[in-house]
This record gives sequence, C-alpha cells and structure tokens, in this order.
Amino acid sequence: TFRFRLKMSNKYVQKCIDCSYSYEHKFLITCPKCGGMIDICYNLTNAKVNDSTNPNIRYFDLLPIIKKENLLEVTSITTPLIHARKIGEQIDFDNLYLKNETIHPTKTTKDRMATIALSYFKELGIKEFVLTSTGNSAVSYVRGSSLDDFKMHIYVGKDFVRGLGIKESPSIRIHVVNGDFVETGKEAKRFAKENNLIFEGGAFNPARREGLKIAYLEAFDQMKKDPDYIFQAVSSGMGILGAYKGIKEFIQLN
Repeated sequence: TFRFRLKMSNKYVQKCIDCSYSYEHKFLITCPKCGGMIDICYNLTNAKVNDSTNPNIRYFDLLPIIKKENLLEVTSITTPLIHARKIGEQIDFDNLYLKNETIHPTKTTKDRMATIALSYFKELGIKEFVLTSTGNSAVSYVRGSSLDDFKMHIYVGKDFVRGLGIKESPSIRIHVVNGDFVETGKEAKRFAKENNLIFEGGAFNPARREGLKIAYLEAFDQMKKDPDYIFQAVSSGMGILGAYKGIKEFIQLN
C-alpha cells in the first residue's frame, strides 16, 4: 500500500487544464474525470522570491513541495547566464544570452527535474515507481535515488541501452524493450499496472515540469530587462510547458 495523499495545503492545488477539476494532493498524470493533463496552480497571495543562492530555496514558494525537509537536491546550482556576443552578431541579436545548464552534476537540466520530482514523490510517500527514459532522465533519477530509499524500474529501448551507463542494483532494475520509445512506454505502463506500481509519467508528470521551470525563473532574475524572445528546444514538450509556467508565474509575482 502507498500513502498518496497529503492534507490539503494553502500552497497549491492540482487542477486539470481541460475541465478545471481540482484534486487533493496525490500523484496523478491525467485527470480521472476527463483524461486531461494535470497542472499545479499556486496560491500567489503570499508567495515571494526568497533570499537564497540555492534556487530550490529561492523559488520554494513556486514549487510543489510543502515541507522543506522533503527537498532532495540532485542539484542546487544556480547556472550562469552567458552573453553570447559573437553568436548574437551573426544573427543580428545584440543581447543574446544562453543559459548554461551543463554545469549540473549529470551535465543536463534534467537534474532540476529529478530534484523536484523525487522530492514530490518523497512527500507523497511514493517509494517505488516505473519510468521510461532514453538516458538523461534516468541518470538524474538514479543519482537522486541515493538521497532517499527509492526503488526504480527503468524501461529503455534496446537502441538506447548502451548509452544509459547505469548499473543494476537491488533498488535499480533495468528493463530493455525491443522497440521504440512509444513501445517502451506501453510496456512500462503495463508492468506498472500489473504490479500495482506508480508509472512516473514522463512529460505528464507535473513535478517534472515544475522542476524545469526553475531555469527560467533564474534567467529572469539574472537579466537586466525582460526578454523580447525566448528560444527553447522541444522534444516531448515538457521543457516548453515548464518555460511557460515559469514565465507566467514570474510575471504574476512582479
């Protein structure tokens, strides 16, 4: 059995983006009422940017963690915003800035995602779950698993398993699927359902998106003026959704 629920908090509510139905603090990746995506909506009345160099503390009021002692920091690094003058000259942007996320422990912004997602799981009492990955997300999750007593089942397609670089252990199980990422996801969901486990959800996991938005909150703090354009690489859409949340909430706070 798992403890999925927390007492209702004044900090945030979980809400379906399609039908606006709100839920208690439990882990959901889709709305059981209409199937829409779940989003986290904060009470910004008393929210503020805290005075800290640790981004997880600085933006704590905008993260889906109620108790600070539940923070599991895969990363707590504030990454630099670099003025890319030479590149800017080539494309006629005088004030082009790049956010360097490669200085995180596993060298990707997925460390931010794992920080918040694992902290969220810890607070909800989720200790064992199933995830799919082509590499970076799993590596960040595995690094974070050492911070608490998690057990993970990692599903990976055979074309990506060589680059995974993760060793199995009693708490880390790797399942190789003879198929593409979509087929791997189907197998992971089937395994989770058959074994009464949580499927981590990928881009549909709201805590992942909340972790990724920290890079944008940082960037806006570091800029001398608001940007005219923002460029974001897109794969599953998780990054751009996180960016949108960060932008919207930063504007509302200021």
